[in-house]
Parts: sequence; C-alpha cells; structure tokens
Amino acid sequence: MATPVFKRIFSFLILICSGFLFLTFSACNPGKTVTMVVDPDLADYIRNISNDPDNAALNTALEHAGKARMIKNEPFIPMFAAIYEKENPGSKLASLFSGTGDLSFTPDLSNAEVISRITGKAEVAMKLTVEIVTARLKKIADNSSVSFDKDKQLIMVSFKGEKLFNEVSMSLFTTGDLRFLETYSNAEAFPILQRINVAMAACLPASVEPVIEEKNVNEPESKSTSSDTGSLSGYVGKKRNPDAEAKEADAKMKAMMTKYPLFAMVSPNVQHEELVAGPVAGFVMAKDTAKLRKSLSSQAVKNVIPANTRIFFSHKPASESVFQLYLVKTVSTGLHVVDGRCITKAGISTDNLAKLPAVDMEMNTSGSIAWRQMTRSNIGKYIAVIFDGTVFTCPRVESEITSGKMQMMGCFSAEEAKVVVNVLGTGKLPLRLWIDKSDVSK
Repeated sequence: MATPVFKRIFSFLILICSGFLFLTFSACNPGKTVTMVVDPDLADYIRNISNDPDNAALNTALEHAGKARMIKNEPFIPMFAAIYEKENPGSKLASLFSGTGDLSFTPDLSNAEVISRITGKAEVAMKLTVEIVTARLKKIADNSSVSFDKDKQLIMVSFKGEKLFNEVSMSLFTTGDLRFLETYSNAEAFPILQRINVAMAACLPASVEPVIEEKNVNEPESKSTSSDTGSLSGYVGKKRNPDAEAKEADAKMKAMMTKYPLFAMVSPNVQHEELVAGPVAGFVMAKDTAKLRKSLSSQAVKNVIPANTRIFFSHKPASESVFQLYLVKTVSTGLHVVDGRCITKAGISTDNLAKLPAVDMEMNTSGSIAWRQMTRSNIGKYIAVIFDGTVFTCPRVESEITSGKMQMMGCFSAEEAKVVVNVLGTGKLPLRLWIDKSDVSK
C-alpha cells in the first residue's frame, strides 16, 4: 500500500504503458484476456473514518505502513497498527476514531479493540467493493470475473477484450461520489480567502524586509565637475547594476509572498478591480494545486474557514493548466441532501449548446423532493455538481425544479460519459482503488 500520490502516479503509468501494449496486441490478436491486480486504498479508508483525517501522527503511520507493505506484501491494517504504536508509544487510537457518530468506536477502547473494529468495517467495505466492481464490469465486458484475495487484501479482475482496457480502468478509478451542494458567491468567498491568507502568513517564519534605497528629497543635488562636463555620465547619472536590481526584485517578490502566501497561488476572480459575479472564487495553476491543498490542511487555516465549508477545484482546466476554485457549503440550507443515492436512472445525451456528450439523471421520490426544495431555496444562486471530488458543473438556479431531473454537461468525452453512466448505475465505491499491475494473455 503506497502513499496516495505515489499510487496515483504508478497506476496512471500502468494505465498508459499497458494501454499502449494492449492496443498493439489488439491489432494482431483480438479477444485476449486481460488480468488486473487491484489494490483497495485502505489508508484512505482509515483516514476517512477517523475524526481527524489530517492528524499528523495518523498520516505518518499510514504513509510508513504503505511503504512497508510494498516491501513485505502483508495485510495493511495490522502493519499500520504496529507502526502507529511504535511511533506513538502510549497513545490511544480511540481518540482518533471516537466521536464521529459511529457508536462502535468509544473513547475507552484499547488499541487492539480499535484495530479489530477497523478491520471488520474494512472487510465489509471490501466485500461491497467487489460486488460493485463486478456489476460495473458486467456492463462493459461479457466474459469478466472478479475475486478477492483476503490474505493479501487484493482484488483480482479479468476480462476478455483488451480494447476495453481504458474503459475498465476508468470504471475502477472512479468511486462514483456524486453530490449537489450550494456554493458561496465570489463576493461571499473573497473575505474568506483574505482570512485564509492572513492565517497562512502568520504561520510563515519572520522574513527580513527588503532594503530599498530611497532618495532623500532634502539632500542637495550633487554639482557637476569640469571632469564630467559634456560626458555621457553627466547626463545619465549612475551606471546601472543589473545584479543589484535582480536582488532587489527578488527581495520584493519574497516579501510579497510572505505577506500574501495564498494569493501567490490563487488569483482572485477580479476584472477591472471588481469581483466578478458568480461562483468562481479564483484560479489556480495546476502546478500549485498540491501545495495549496497542503496549506489548506493546516489547523491554523481550518480555524478561519467557516464550519461545513470546503474548497474544490474544477474537473477540467478553464484554460491551459489553470483550474477554477470554488468554496462550497457541505451542509445545505435546510439540510436538503441530494447525492448519488438519489439517482435512479442515468443516460447519455447531447448538450444542446456545446453539442458535447452530457449525462442526464433522474431522481427517486425523496431525491426529487430534496432537489425541489434545494432549487427553490437557491433561485438566483449556484449549485455545484461534484463528482469524485471535483466540480463538473456549477449552474445558476433560474427557478424551482419539480421534475427530479438534472443534466451534467460540458466536461465529458464520449468514453467518460459512458463510464459516468455505468458508475451512477452501480453505486458509489466504499474504497478507492489503484491498479497494482496488469497483464494480457491468450
């Protein structure tokens, strides 16, 4: 079990390399059997059921357990327990899992009892994951099979037809976490971003302000001498010093980054010195997203963000390598819960304006009621459609919607739309999955 970032990179490398090989094989020998070894992300699962997912001791132990498992290839949860106790002697795991609303975790539990409960819950989650993966594969490939190796905690997937590799891989990567949530307007979000910037700046070490020479206006001008009469220096003054100018510019930039650390990464959504109307609160370069996420996870920053508020990025860049940033209310006004559990039917259609693939959704009775209430409460405002942790679309509510229908558009290729429809039809995965390795045979 590697760290999430390494797993993501490794899985995508397998996806790219294997996809190239499979397409090559497909041209010569169609119908080969593809096998995949899929690793459930138990570190992510443990983090999500904790009452403090950003706890440093918890995350350090999870990271070290992931690295150790890659070497020993042993079950992850016992390794995590041993490493946590070694790195935090005398510390009680119960303090990280009690108080979440899950009554099976209480403050008085021993570490062994906590691990036993985590293991039991993880086994239930893995069983459900296997069932969902099986259902997804049946919609893609006729000759497919899914099995679970309980000892190694790995899922084995096989199917016939290497041309289906990309579609199967996307179906495994996608958890299917769909949520409809109210957003802050840009005007509401900007003061929050300002508070975040102040909190981030306070956490930085004190910096030395750049020394910038300023001319004393009371100092008399130096008189020209006969030696420089008619010379070039007499007209242009001092010679330029490029090195000194570069150092001064660098010092100014460092001072700005110390004072405005957030806005060094996030460009506010402003035009002509005015906040742009709408839900987009800013723009972030792709290279800065990981750094920004880390900065937002600090306790000092969390303290200034309103309760039940999260920051999300757009699913795709608004322009080259630039993602939109949204502030979203994770608990809607009036507690109208609208998520993937409400979806009873999903299908592919076409966005009438952009002429691109879109996904149409229909909701069950309770979802339709909640959707009607949510749209009625937010006329003139925006609702973010969040799928697998990114904002796919954020439409403005023009009127109350009573039909229980919704459309996601503007983000899909034809293959992606097909995967989303499949995923919505089979339910949300309780565990995130990574592809450890894949192979092709006759």
